[in-house]
Amino acid sequence: MMILQKYWRHIGGSVALLACTVSLVSCGDGADPLAVFKDQIPDWQACDPARVGDSNLKLLTLLAPRTQCADIRVPRDYANPSRGGMKVALLRVKALQTSERRTSILINPGGPGGDGLPYPLMLAVYWGADGSTDPAVVPLYKEMAQRFDLIGFSPRGIGASTKLECVRKRELRFVADPTRDLSQGNTDNTLYNNQVIAESCSDNALTPDINTDATARDMDLIRHLLGEDKLNFIGLSYGTWLGNWYASLFPERVGRMLLSGVTDFSEPLNHQTLQQEGGLQRVLDEVLIPYAVAYPQRFGNLAANADELHAMLGSLPNALHYATVDTLSTTHLLSESTAADAAVMTLLATKVIKAQLDASPGMGEQALYQQMAAYSFSPQKDLNDNAKFAAAAILKSYFLQVSGTPAAKDESMFWAVVCNDTGTRFTPQSWVLASNQSAAIYKDFGGSMRDNACLYWPQLGITKPPQAMAASAGAILLLQAELDPLTVLSGARKSLSLLPNARMIEITGEYSHAPLPPYGTECVDRPIAQYFLDGTQSANTKCNRRALAAEK
Repeated sequence: MMILQKYWRHIGGSVALLACTVSLVSCGDGADPLAVFKDQIPDWQACDPARVGDSNLKLLTLLAPRTQCADIRVPRDYANPSRGGMKVALLRVKALQTSERRTSILINPGGPGGDGLPYPLMLAVYWGADGSTDPAVVPLYKEMAQRFDLIGFSPRGIGASTKLECVRKRELRFVADPTRDLSQGNTDNTLYNNQVIAESCSDNALTPDINTDATARDMDLIRHLLGEDKLNFIGLSYGTWLGNWYASLFPERVGRMLLSGVTDFSEPLNHQTLQQEGGLQRVLDEVLIPYAVAYPQRFGNLAANADELHAMLGSLPNALHYATVDTLSTTHLLSESTAADAAVMTLLATKVIKAQLDASPGMGEQALYQQMAAYSFSPQKDLNDNAKFAAAAILKSYFLQVSGTPAAKDESMFWAVVCNDTGTRFTPQSWVLASNQSAAIYKDFGGSMRDNACLYWPQLGITKPPQAMAASAGAILLLQAELDPLTVLSGARKSLSLLPNARMIEITGEYSHAPLPPYGTECVDRPIAQYFLDGTQSANTKCNRRALAAEK
């Protein structure tokens, strides 16, 4: 194993670190090392459409009179500001009624590696829409759109901010379906790839500066530059980890903070991926397969019962099984209940592809693509479109598996944050053992999260702030789906127990990961809106999920 530690500098490890170096306060002698960053004035201008991506251009056009973008400079290293700065990109959608403007809300969509820059565009439109939630609550969200500036940002390391790129000097090796192929050779290839990823990131001098502690301090600098006394924040998924970290650093500066899809604040981020395998399997087994067989006419008689559908999945050749699982997870079909029909049609697409492969084993790649493109999966256009999209994604993944082509993923930002923040307590051997145990329990998703670059990451000097500090912040509101597969309920409840100043709204029967308000029901949406508008913190509450398409 290559020893990586010698290529890294340790950060944040000085015991004598002064508050004036790492916080936005001045030193007693008047020499403020952060002055050059604190004294800047953001230059708000019309947004370059390239910044928000093609999928958000219509929203940008609609909101253009209220939307501005700016770049700010943040310290590369808050412990040593003399090392220079980096860019963080901001986007602001101004409140509809500037005369009634209350303050700003900063948004982070998670990841790590999620770009929050365009999120204010979506929220501004959604909050102002008549059909966004129960009619009784719509006026509250319209009031929020009138009174709050919405601020999105690309966290350091991604998007329009200074970007982290870990360039690999060695090619990755092919890994077959990790849920089924537990062979030593396949395991060795996985560990080799993890080592290559860690090695490539160690070659980039920027990598140690990409971590939650630095991003939380960037958020406080944004607050300062916006002229706000308190930070209002909506954090989704990893954004809950980030929000809790901020509250632990700056409890006195927490305003309204909504954390949705709550991570387990007591466990390293790296360890929580194993829980996701069981979470995804539960959604498939307990929600989607029963949903599929309950509506046979809608879903083309996919299966007569759950056992038959489980048997179909169990009979898939490894490459097709991997492609199906990969499509379900990477397109978020198992973590968003509004995509339930698309998830079921993905299973139907797999069934049809398997039947075609069984009937014509020698069929070429292009012929199979054409066959699926011409196939009628459903007389209902939206369901047929869902199945065709799924079939194309499945076939792409399937033929990469058949050809032995290594997966091409750029997860530099993800691994930098996850591994820099808290690292891992696993060794390669104990990680493989835990992954194999998961594969034995969860037949479709166990082992699917086997990648773990933290196994070969150097130990850094980042210190997670005391959780007790976050408990001294103002009132915090948590939002959690009962069956969320990616941030599981047990972890969210543990985090709630660590925050006596927090209350949780739990959506029973729901599996959507990190719902973004408004959710669509008064029980969920009213207390969130009232919390932001007047600070009213609801009691711990349970609300029923919204209906799936076929149930309406």
